[in-house]
Amino acid sequence: MRALRGLTATEIQPRLLALQWEHLGYNLTRCHTYTLSLCYRYSMPTGGSGGNNATVRECLSVDRNTSHFTLRDLPPFRSVHVRLALANPEGKKESREVTFQTEEDSEWAVLFYSVFADKNMQ
Repeated sequence: MRALRGLTATEIQPRLLALQWEHLGYNLTRCHTYTLSLCYRYSMPTGGSGGNNATVRECLSVDRNTSHFTLRDLPPFRSVHVRLALANPEGKKESREVTFQTEEDSEWAVLFYSVFADKNMQ
């Protein structure tokens, strides 16, 4: 078993990442029982005055017969770190982590910066 390769973005929007990767073959897993997960993480400001960030992490089960997935409801203008994990009875292999940046959303940016600028000015 080897790690999955070729993780790329086919579409990037303010709140969406459409991803694809090299299709799996049975010769990669040596068995018919395996799971495929897409794991991602990004940081979000906590809203406090110290500039602290909270990290959001999630791993989603992906249909093993597919080679694409769309992440939705992401925050705009954020670095999103993504990796794939393939697991079978022999063990687990993870792809290298790839970083994508969601696009800026002008309406969200105006609201975000006005709220945090007001809080930090007090």
